[in-house]
Amino acid sequence: MTDVPDLSRIVMILVAGVAFCAGTACYYAPNWRPGPLVAAVLYTTGASLFLILDLYDWRQACQPPARACRHSVDQEQARAGGAERANRALSVLGTALYVLGSVAYTPVVYAAVPAVGNWSYAIGSVFVGSSQLWKARRATIAAPKLTGEAIADIGAELSAALGAWCWLIGALIFASGAHATAASLYWASLGVWMAGSLLFTAVGFIAACRPALARVVNACRSPARLKPEGGAHAGRRSCRPVRSRCDALRVADVERCSGESACRTDSCPATAAMLVAAGCPALCKAP
Repeated sequence: MTDVPDLSRIVMILVAGVAFCAGTACYYAPNWRPGPLVAAVLYTTGASLFLILDLYDWRQACQPPARACRHSVDQEQARAGGAERANRALSVLGTALYVLGSVAYTPVVYAAVPAVGNWSYAIGSVFVGSSQLWKARRATIAAPKLTGEAIADIGAELSAALGAWCWLIGALIFASGAHATAASLYWASLGVWMAGSLLFTAVGFIAACRPALARVVNACRSPARLKPEGGAHAGRRSCRPVRSRCDALRVADVERCSGESACRTDSCPATAAMLVAAGCPALCKAP
């Protein structure tokens, strides 16, 4: 997945999530007169940051493959690229509606046409929630034997999806007008809004913890890379872990073979030769 550089992405997601939480918190003080305007500004800030990220991802998905790689792009890969572009476009549409809804929540606009803000958020939440579930599904298909990176990515997508569904519930309560007649529904709607905001913020924390989670999960799942002790004529070979250059490979270069981590021989031929010569399991195999 091609994204904005990791640190910038994490910061933008965290700022957007905190802005959503702070904007929702403004409604917990209904007698604070500037509250609705401050909330609208915070919502617009958070939604705009998410829209920037989604536009960047969509633009990257629309980039043609590098000239050196075009010969290897088959029909299946072309279909996958089309699915990714459609998936990213759905996210862009949803976050664009969030921006529209946030602007429509400014007191002047909301007093004139409250339906614009409420239904922009409701429809946008359907698009965002559906898009995030689609991304999670695509991630499971791309990594059937889940790596630590894949688990973190799927967790982030599902967190965003749940956040969007929470916002959908809150937006529908506001759209129905029930919050104005029943105090319990007003506070319930704020509760699901805040839950959604926290789930959006959690995406940033999951992204920040992704490398650590990947190391832990991959270390638990990867078979030991072994090397014999005692020479070639030892009666029973005892093996000890060795550091392999395969460990430095990106996930995109790793294949799964017979339930074991395997990597292309053209990526680490020295490791393959060493393991074969040592008589230990050859974890680096031809694709």
